[in-house]
Amino acid sequence: MLRVLSSLFFLIVAAFAADYDEILKNKNIKIGVSTNMPPFSKISGSKFEGFEIDFAKALVEKIFPNDVKITFVGVEQSNRKEAVKNSEVDILIAAYTRNENRAKEVDFSIPYFSIILSTVSKKASNIKNEADLRYKKVAVIKNTNSYYYLVDNGYNILECKDNFDCFKKVKNDEAVAFMHNIVSTATIPIIDPNFEVSLKFPKLSFMDCVATQKGNTTLIEKINKSIIELSKEGFFRQNYENTFATFYKGKLDKKYFILDDFYSLIF
Repeated sequence: MLRVLSSLFFLIVAAFAADYDEILKNKNIKIGVSTNMPPFSKISGSKFEGFEIDFAKALVEKIFPNDVKITFVGVEQSNRKEAVKNSEVDILIAAYTRNENRAKEVDFSIPYFSIILSTVSKKASNIKNEADLRYKKVAVIKNTNSYYYLVDNGYNILECKDNFDCFKKVKNDEAVAFMHNIVSTATIPIIDPNFEVSLKFPKLSFMDCVATQKGNTTLIEKINKSIIELSKEGFFRQNYENTFATFYKGKLDKKYFILDDFYSLIF
């Protein structure tokens, strides 16, 4: 039985994250996960749970013997890259999408999840198109794809720490909308029916990947192989049904997120 240790704080370790052989030797792997991003990951009591937590456990079981333990390390969304670069985690599984800038500083696996960007706002704000966001403040988490899109296109942004912080800023009328990936924004109307997912950006599609420090080649190769195996076994579809489908009450179709059909064409 795979044993799991949970940590709610960053761990400060040596200058380099452990590679595959070191993880085997230490019999422990530190995995960075989100602390408050359901249904991807959240803290429930003293434990983490969610889609990415189940994925992390299945991934480690594929790659390592059962005596390798997992230490889950809570990371803020705005600090995910630093957690990898500073060796606070060995791998990161925290809704972290690959882009060219990030790929210069960390290594990425093949994707395990697809995502599009969207905005959530009060229904009364009547946000119908991008023009309705111009000259108004848009809440966004720093160093996310939404942040780069808004900055590059000259929007007036208001930085916030995480999903809940952004939600509060829009609720308090400090910003007219919150822009992030759709699985994050779609949680807010569930919490508050006065909100709606106001805009979707299907052309702004990104892929969530596992991240490691640069040069951790063997570990990345084993992660890639295991993702393909899990896909062929139907793990991602079942995990989606157990987490996302229940959380969103069937309102988000898995065909936009699960990559099984893509992998079946290639491998």
